[in-house]
Amino acid sequence: MRFATRIMIGATAAAVLAVGAPAAANASVATDAAAVTTPTAAQSSPYYDADWGTYWTTNHWGSTEGHVNVEKKGYQTWVWKTYYKKVKYCWRDNHGDRHCKWIKKKYTKKVYVWKYDYYYNVDSTLTNEHWWGKRRYVCSWENFKIEDFSGSVSYETYKNCGKEDQDFSFSGKNAKHIWVDVSRGNYNHSKRYNSGWMDVYHAS
Repeated sequence: MRFATRIMIGATAAAVLAVGAPAAANASVATDAAAVTTPTAAQSSPYYDADWGTYWTTNHWGSTEGHVNVEKKGYQTWVWKTYYKKVKYCWRDNHGDRHCKWIKKKYTKKVYVWKYDYYYNVDSTLTNEHWWGKRRYVCSWENFKIEDFSGSVSYETYKNCGKEDQDFSFSGKNAKHIWVDVSRGNYNHSKRYNSGWMDVYHAS
């Protein structure tokens, strides 16, 4: 009797599994489809973090130093992907004879790909060691040169004409290289004693 009961229980369990299996398979397919059609949330991680400087004017009346940090942020986006597939192409000639050959056919489809942006923040402390005397050289100047991955160049310029150190900061994204040139000048313009372009950040 126990043996018969076990057989019945086993048969019942098998029937339940047989009924549940298609549902589980469908759930798996649905999950895979969702993974293909739904973009993954943006991801971010530290990419670079370091001090730079100190850099001096050639007459040592001004200097600058600071810190730069870069955060890498990834995201998924749609792009069109082109691929080729061999297909069999057949036709009939004027006599009704059938001919076939293999050809490459071009297809396009939308797919998700990962792309990345690099968000940077540059901090600087500009020192003015000689804030008195001739008005021509009473200020320290710093000029930042930022080149992005496309080759475009932009600039950020700051000055300090006082006795106390001055802090400055600027931000952006996708910088390939950042330099700084520290110099002396008046209240309106940088004049001379340039340090030359000194390295602040260089993408690896």
